Amino acid sequence: MLQINNVSKTFHEMLFSKVSFRLTGNTKAGLVGLNGCGKSTLLKIIAGQLDPDEGTVNAYDRQIKYLPQEISLGPVQMVGEYLEQLVDDPSTEMYIVNRILSRLAAENIDPYLQTDQISDGQTMKLYLVKLLLDAERASYGKSPILLLDEPTNHLDIRGIQWLQSFIGSYPAEMIIISHDREFLNEAVDKIIEIDEKTAFVYEGNYDNFVSAKAHRLEERAKAYHLQEQKRKKLERLLKNSRKIAGGRQRGRAVRAAKRRMEREV
Repeated sequence: MLQINNVSKTFHEMLFSKVSFRLTGNTKAGLVGLNGCGKSTLLKIIAGQLDPDEGTVNAYDRQIKYLPQEISLGPVQMVGEYLEQLVDDPSTEMYIVNRILSRLAAENIDPYLQTDQISDGQTMKLYLVKLLLDAERASYGKSPILLLDEPTNHLDIRGIQWLQSFIGSYPAEMIIISHDREFLNEAVDKIIEIDEKTAFVYEGNYDNFVSAKAHRLEERAKAYHLQEQKRKKLERLLKNSRKIAGGRQRGRAVRAAKRRMEREV
């Protein structure tokens, strides 16, 4: 389970405040919002790469792994060398790496290719090997919570299809930033939107989110209209109270009208 409680962050100005949500049961959540609203910043806070100004992140002893937008495998080297460097003893631990490669449908990547010669999709898979390795080696075998920042940016259709399949079968919670509406429709079952400098949580995929948000905004517009009608009515009451002839009676009426405005508006 991943629990986010009242997380806030400000740089030059406030990005978001009092962000709270909870993910359980292998939920796959899409994180959406306008550019610059703080989506990547929130992922980095959850991953422990940035500190929040206030609030807490609790993964209840689960590992959290972060896949950034720009993936680097480090210095150029052969794929096989990169994979061997991920473990302490290649002679005894490479079977774990090969098991992860099989899960990622990446076992056929040529180990003699240079890391700058493989595709973006293959680069992502090799980076995921590094993210998943610690949990795979651990005796309890719990998969880490994954945070994916724009993972489809450099993928072709086959790569996106593979990623959708991987997300669907991955046995842990996941948060994914993506501008690809079709991808989110296929990949997630919850949407977290950063809007108005806080977070709103919607059940379902992206289309469900669009419909639910439109309904929320419509209800908010109705509530605002009713509030404005009430405010104008109370302002008329206050105005009429001030027209009462008797000073003491007028004072009581004005104070009563002001208290009512403070209470109801």
